[in-house]
Amino acid sequence: HLSRAGPGTTVEIEVDDAVEQAALKYLRDPARGRDPWILNVSFIAPHFPFVVPQRFWDLYPPEEVDMPVIPPGHLAGQHPVYQRLRANFGLTDVSESQVRRARAGYYGLITYLDEKIGRLIDALEQTGLRDNTLVVYCSDHGEMAGEHGLWRKSNFYEHASRVPLIMNWPGHLPAGRRVPETVSLVDLVATMI
Repeated sequence: HLSRAGPGTTVEIEVDDAVEQAALKYLRDPARGRDPWILNVSFIAPHFPFVVPQRFWDLYPPEEVDMPVIPPGHLAGQHPVYQRLRANFGLTDVSESQVRRARAGYYGLITYLDEKIGRLIDALEQTGLRDNTLVVYCSDHGEMAGEHGLWRKSNFYEHASRVPLIMNWPGHLPAGRRVPETVSLVDLVATMI
């Protein structure tokens, strides 16, 4: 629930920390320079619950966090499925303070994850693997973060359905290119191969 949002640690944080350490160990293994390899590093963050280590929480003071834009009457006029979804997740009577704290936690988790990805890329550079490694970042769903009065996923609003798909391979893929067309993750492995 949104009331859990705040500084601290969770099982999810512990898992992400362990995943990062295992991935770094794998990348630093001298065998990586000899044979082709693939590594799937599957982090949980940024994900419920919006609990994040203190130093990341401190980056986003809740009182300064932006609020979702919900026009007057929008929630009452939403499709019954979305009204039911809000009710089932206990989101029908959420205070501004809870929304701000949850969004602060979510933003903190994004920064927490960004640092982890940065350390993985640093490890590729330090081991000489960066120029010969395709790095793909993607997600299975977005986060509503209070937009339309919703949190999590389970809908087709942009915040839930628009997910990142970033591919980087120095010297092989053009840097900074943005693709405006709709893409899918369904054939991601086939595309990489």
